[in-house]
Amino acid sequence: MRKTNEQEAKDLLKEFSWGTLCSVTPEGNPYAIEFSYFTENDKIYAIINPRGQTSKNIKVNKNICFKICDTDKNNKKYRAISCFGTAKFSSPNTQEKIVDAWKKLGIALGKTETGFKGVWNRFSPSEKPLPLLEITIKNISGVTNYGQNNSI
Repeated sequence: MRKTNEQEAKDLLKEFSWGTLCSVTPEGNPYAIEFSYFTENDKIYAIINPRGQTSKNIKVNKNICFKICDTDKNNKKYRAISCFGTAKFSSPNTQEKIVDAWKKLGIALGKTETGFKGVWNRFSPSEKPLPLLEITIKNISGVTNYGQNNSI
């Protein structure tokens, strides 16, 4: 096992589109959710419930850890990264921003820009928070055994 270098970590983040967000509840308990995401300008974006537990958590403590792990069935080859940073719900709350996020998520998931067109209107602008979570990465670390002798 060795530490990933910065480029390997960034490549893994761009290669995948599913990860785990770890936060802390207002009571101090650990909390994690999994979601699909896309990246842009060294940030991670996801569309999640802006009134759910994660939202309550980041209102109290914006610090998060976002994890991606990859391995084969026998754990002979593995790689994992942890992205440490802060999270917030994006604003301003506009229809254009919502549609743009759904298009980018569709592309990240191997669909077309219009792959999620059926849900765009469910997230129309209102006084409610925009469901677009924005994660600013401050530090990335990880481990891998790629490039090493992977036989057991």
